[in-house]
Amino acid sequence: MAPDRPREIPLQAAAGPDETVPAGTGTPPPEAKQESRAPRIAVEDKGPLSLDGMLIAALSWMAAYQLVAGAHRAIPYRDLTRPEVYPNLPGWLPVPPLENPLLGSLVQDPILRLLATVAVLCGLGVLAVDLMVRNSRCRTWLKNGFLVMSVGAAILVPTMLDVGLAQWHGRPWHGHDGGVLQTEQATDILLQGKNPYVEDYLESPQAEQSRRSGFWRRRGGNPALYHLPYLPVCFLLPIPLRPLARAIFGFYDPRMLYLAAYFGVLACLAALGGSHRRALVAVTALNPLMAPYLVQGRNDVLVLLPLAGMALCLQRGRRAGAFFLWGIACSTKQFAWLFGPFLLFYLVGPWPVTPRRVRDGAKLCLWAMVPIFLLVGPFLIWDFGAFWEDTVLFMSGSGEHPYPFGGTPGLGFANLLLYLGLVERLDQPYSFAFWQLLFAGPVLLAGALALLKRPDWRVVGGFGALFCGMFVFSSRVLHANYLGLLLPLVCLTAVVRQRQKGVGIG
Repeated sequence: MAPDRPREIPLQAAAGPDETVPAGTGTPPPEAKQESRAPRIAVEDKGPLSLDGMLIAALSWMAAYQLVAGAHRAIPYRDLTRPEVYPNLPGWLPVPPLENPLLGSLVQDPILRLLATVAVLCGLGVLAVDLMVRNSRCRTWLKNGFLVMSVGAAILVPTMLDVGLAQWHGRPWHGHDGGVLQTEQATDILLQGKNPYVEDYLESPQAEQSRRSGFWRRRGGNPALYHLPYLPVCFLLPIPLRPLARAIFGFYDPRMLYLAAYFGVLACLAALGGSHRRALVAVTALNPLMAPYLVQGRNDVLVLLPLAGMALCLQRGRRAGAFFLWGIACSTKQFAWLFGPFLLFYLVGPWPVTPRRVRDGAKLCLWAMVPIFLLVGPFLIWDFGAFWEDTVLFMSGSGEHPYPFGGTPGLGFANLLLYLGLVERLDQPYSFAFWQLLFAGPVLLAGALALLKRPDWRVVGGFGALFCGMFVFSSRVLHANYLGLLLPLVCLTAVVRQRQKGVGIG
């Protein structure tokens, strides 16, 4: 049997509405003959599997593997059977029958194994819907349902389990040392009228976790006990939310805030629209470099929320709102700072620069400075040296008690320096300025030239994300969750639609 050939169609129609064929001849006019000889192109028919369906399936299966391969902190099943370890477990925790000896003999956590089974089923279900369901509305509802189930199995339920065990047992390792323990302690310190960037954290749950950790004992202790690397939004947001959560649920955990931000990001991405909306939501929701860290309580999602809102504002032409949200992002995570040069080149482009564009750009920059002035300004005035040392010098290895060289563990260029023996100690000061100039400098130059030639928000997002990646790659520390933050930013750049650049602040 001959193989199927692509269907061919002409580039133009054979006859237009104003063209007539001479009566009785059946012969088209010379123009129609000329058009009939127009070149033809091959059109490939779409396959039965959609892009979003394949992505949801692949990411669901990856999430299932992470659930059973140790990416999540396992719930010790044997300890659940011991009331002296986990007393008074709440009824809503989905604990399997404690008298089942088979489950107790499993190496992996049986609860996470069950969630992995659900995630695998969701991936298979999405593929089945693509292949077997023809009604478009029904297909949409079913695929959305499987995506929601996969998010519940990979993110929501594991987070609720870890939060519940942390509250009803109090073990400090049920939560990330920085995003959960240190952030809560910083909020308490601020409410006592003290500066979180001046005080140390030697008498805190974070310190207890570090003392119990063989990882930090082998390294002489956790240097983060002397520094708070997070920007003010991370510990200011819980101040109004903690009393509300305690009034409703009886307790507060920072992961409640992170889950709310996570679902807010997904809502912003869904509101962006476009033909690949579900694929974008799936890549962000089941991001394998973000999901397990969100369960632990790392707070990267907090900066992703204002950046996703910024993309939504840009798509709708609200440039003042977009810059205001960028100011909030800059007050949340240092990552957002690295987009600044590209935003400035966007505002003054294209070349040659005119005074009017400079004035309009200055107005938009003022919108970004409002939240920075209100949220970060007080801590700069309170003690600039302490703020700078904690938020910049600590992670770069230039201050007292520097972060371990290469990360814990890291994935960046610092590993090569360790391998070559160019560093003698993990706490050794080392300047990465040359390597950052070598790796990130060309990206900055290329982005500036592209924006001065044709200002485009997608160029800002693309080059900004690449510049962030190159900058942290050539820094002292590159953790996997940093890459997890870059992935949705790259996807945002691909789907946000460019509007005509106006002269007002919009």
